[in-house]
Order: sequence, then C-alpha cells, then structure tokens
Amino acid sequence: MLMNLLPGLRELRTPLAVGYVWLVTIWLCAADHLPSRDSATGVFASLYKGIGRLDQAALIAVASFCAYIIGSTVAVKFVRTAPRIKIPAIRAWEPWRTEAPKVSWDARQDLKAYAKSAIHGISFIDARRAPSSILQDRRTGRDEAVFEAMEATLMELDHLRFQLMKASSELFSEHDRHAAEADFRCNIAIALTGLAAGLSYFQTPAFLIILPAAWVLFRRGIARAVECNDLVVQALVAGEISSTVIEARRGTSIPAQPSEE
Repeated sequence: MLMNLLPGLRELRTPLAVGYVWLVTIWLCAADHLPSRDSATGVFASLYKGIGRLDQAALIAVASFCAYIIGSTVAVKFVRTAPRIKIPAIRAWEPWRTEAPKVSWDARQDLKAYAKSAIHGISFIDARRAPSSILQDRRTGRDEAVFEAMEATLMELDHLRFQLMKASSELFSEHDRHAAEADFRCNIAIALTGLAAGLSYFQTPAFLIILPAAWVLFRRGIARAVECNDLVVQALVAGEISSTVIEARRGTSIPAQPSEE
C-alpha cells in the first residue's frame, strides 16, 4: 500500500514545498506594506476577520491549499527535457552542440556503441572500444549515420520512458524517484532565488547570500535529471526497451561480403 502512495506523495511534494517558499517570500516582502488589523479596511478587513475565525488546523489547511495552487502554477518539469543551455555565443563557438536531452559522457559512449553495433553489424564490445570520439565523427564526417541515430534516439527519450514503464516497473520506479528529486531540487532552487531577490530588495542585500546555495541545489537537480536520462539509455543498451530509430537503421551499413567463386 505504501508503494502505491509514494508516486502520489512525490507529485504532491514539489508543488507544495515550492508554493510554501513563494508564500513566505510574498509575506516577508509585503509584510511592512500591509495595513495592521486595527487600521485595515475593505478586503484586508474581511481577510483579518476570516483568519480570526479559523483555528490553527484550518489555517494550515488553507495555507497548504494556497501553497499547492501557487506551486502547481510555477513548478517546471526538468526531467522530460533536461536540454543543453541555449546561449547563442556558446552555440556559435561550439557548433556540434545539439538540442537533444543531456546525458552523461559514459551513457553517451554506451549509446554510441549500441548504435554503431546495430548499424555496422559489429559486437557491442568492439564498438565500445572504437577510438574515435563523437566530436571527431561530427567534424570529419565519419560515422555520420551513427551520430544522427544517437541524436534522434535521444530526442525520443519520452517515448522510451513509456516503454520502460511497461517493460520494468522496478526500473521505472527508480527513474520516477530520481525524476521527482530532480524536479524538487530545481524548483526549490528557483524559489529560493526569488526569495533572495525579494528580501535583498525590500530588506537588505545581505540576503543575496542565499544565491550560492540555490545555484548548488539547482546544479544538483540537473545532475539528477541527467541520471534519469542515463537510466533510460542504459535500459536501452541492456535490451529492456528498443529504439525505433536504431531498429530502422539496423544493418544499413554492414559492408558487403565478397562472393565466393
């Protein structure tokens, strides 16, 4: 029963926590600008009366509901894309960068070997030991079919996730756990950045000290998102799931065998 509740709790955790951070940010930034209970009129007077009629449990429930609504509105999914950062200057300097979801170097090398073994009809071990790098292939034009197959496969990671959910509930549960952690860390980091900006503007610039912690938390969240993509790639290489892109190209570059006379 607990395992059935965990996915729902993961979905609830991120928007609720993010919403609470934004609620605290709004309250701390606007507290000095709100009228007091005695001088409040109109809408603010009605709010004070309504709050006064609620007990502590009801106040927590109302605050949690508001936090969830705010968090659900501003929270962003990071695992579904995890793209490379789009900076025009960097893209002009590094033209080999693509818009495919980001994976680690090891996972990319495994995917390259998997695509090469399928397209060229060689073993995975032989393909993995190939000395040429992805960058050299791209610049010199060698193994262009492998490079294109890799990028197209990475672009269909969302489709592969659905396959993983059907093929292995254990692996998908691990993926879902990492994905929830990645979304949580990244969204909390963004909310903390807003908190630091608001407090530094309305209170004192000393609150900018929160920014380094928020940046570290964001980077760790992106690292978790990359781990999620790596898990899908490893499931593909292990044969748990299959890529329609690579399967369509399987054996297309196998050299013709000389005929025996």
